[in-house]
Amino acid sequence: MFKIARPKPAFYPAAVPESSHAVLLLHGFTGSPLDLKKLTNFLKNQGCACYSPIYSGHGLGAETLMKTGVNIWWQDALNAFEFLKSHGYQSISIIGHSMGSVFALRLAQQYQLAGVTTLCSPIEKRPVDNLKQRLINYAREYKKFEQKSAAQIEQEVSEFASSDFSILQGLSDFTETTGQNLAKVDCPVQILQGELDDLCYQNSAALIYQQVSSSSREIKTYPNSGHMLMQEADHHQVFRDIVEFLAAHK
Repeated sequence: MFKIARPKPAFYPAAVPESSHAVLLLHGFTGSPLDLKKLTNFLKNQGCACYSPIYSGHGLGAETLMKTGVNIWWQDALNAFEFLKSHGYQSISIIGHSMGSVFALRLAQQYQLAGVTTLCSPIEKRPVDNLKQRLINYAREYKKFEQKSAAQIEQEVSEFASSDFSILQGLSDFTETTGQNLAKVDCPVQILQGELDDLCYQNSAALIYQQVSSSSREIKTYPNSGHMLMQEADHHQVFRDIVEFLAAHK
């Protein structure tokens, strides 16, 4: 069996934090900072201070992830925000992918931010069965990376599928509550969505745009990309759009 190294957080500080714009990049459910690596490096090269943390239980197998839960991941996001503040950054923007966007919007409901960019964000209550299937698929793919045999993978996935998935209800509820309080978001908001993504995410993009209180808000869609917007065919345009937004709202 091949042992996979857990991805590490990425932090690229500025020489003078007090006068610099920092960007917090939050990955999605079952994801890691590797999902945002291209974007993080691009922003770093544009002169942004960047921090991309990893949530508890993530970057490892699904079994490890199941020992945590949304309240722990949310605390990780809060800690990441406080990490940047503790380093002297006063102007902070947040970019979130999928679940990370939900955390970004929740942070915007509680703190004054320079801006928020959502990438393929859910915002309505999510069916737990859908989240369960996603986690099972993640378990299978992770075991493939571990180079386990096909027979061992199927046996372990079958055992995993009979687990207690109650933590997923918490994630669904957290997303719904965040969506119910979108009017509390009044900082500049940029909503980016792949047109090949599932319909629930496309619907969520429209809802976020409609319900935030921000006087400065924009929504953009990309015809050749799905859920992993920052890695797919339109990613160069996505990166340019993000940099333009960040420059306008330091």
